[in-house]
Amino acid sequence: MRNRALMPYAFYEKTRQFDSFGYLNADAAVIRGGEGTIPLSLASKRGSETFLDIPNFLGDNVHDGNSIGVSYKLNAPIGNYKVTVNVAGAAQEGDQPVRICLDDACRNFSRDQQQYQFLARQPKSLTLKSDADVAYVVLRSIEWDRADQ
Repeated sequence: MRNRALMPYAFYEKTRQFDSFGYLNADAAVIRGGEGTIPLSLASKRGSETFLDIPNFLGDNVHDGNSIGVSYKLNAPIGNYKVTVNVAGAAQEGDQPVRICLDDACRNFSRDQQQYQFLARQPKSLTLKSDADVAYVVLRSIEWDRADQ
């Protein structure tokens, strides 16, 4: 039985044919237990993602014995890209090396560096690689510029 406090909302849903989960689609990002893949579109020729409506961290922020964490799946048209990853902050457990990777191209993470640039052909993923149980970066933005071929 439904909670009585929710009855007005249920009545509204029934009378207006309203779908409470209508904002979800096949590309919805679900993070569960600190793990998941977030889709990110690089469809425009140049642009910037500032994470106003999606999670803005990369890596693993859960102490659970694995280092899987959160990554981004990039949906990018064919072309050569210059991608800049701007970091706002970070945390890590231990002294294991941490790398920010666009596909197979990786840059060593340093707390003194807040910007990482990559050149890639139709990038597919942005990940954080480390053997540390907890290692993550908080992203300020991701910027890209595509040259078509």
